[in-house]
Amino acid sequence: MDEGGESKGAPARQAAEAEANQAKPLVELHDLGWNDRCWTDNCVVTGRRLVQRADLEVDVRGVGEPVLFVQTALTADELLPIAQQPVLVDRYQTILYHRRGYAGSSPVRGPGSIERDAHDCQQLLAALNIERAHVVGVSYSAAVALQLAATASGCVHSLCLIDPPSVHIPSA
Repeated sequence: MDEGGESKGAPARQAAEAEANQAKPLVELHDLGWNDRCWTDNCVVTGRRLVQRADLEVDVRGVGEPVLFVQTALTADELLPIAQQPVLVDRYQTILYHRRGYAGSSPVRGPGSIERDAHDCQQLLAALNIERAHVVGVSYSAAVALQLAATASGCVHSLCLIDPPSVHIPSA
């Protein structure tokens, strides 16, 4: 009942719930260098993070255990439909970023490098204050995920690799 003794309708209840949610942010994003706050369980934050003299455009959704989607070599947003799935965003914090040379990230200088891209992943996780993440990679990005696991195993909770390319090693 409201102050006049009448029953509150659904819109009024929803407005009151929304106002109550705004009283307590779930994630203090300004602590991570973001200029915004997450007010719901399914927050979406986009921005750029500085790693090794480059800005990487990043999209962070949801809360929970972090899942890092390493961008493939074909298009900037090939993994976006997967990263946005409600079944993931409702249970995990999904992190999708654009590697150097793609979308809003800094241009790439020199030839592509699996090692450099893996190091960028490691620095991106550190910039987001994430110690360990589940890491997803497809094709080229699966090689990046493998390199990340080899050089910074403490950052990787688990790997999900789809069609990793063979990597030629001179000593093999």
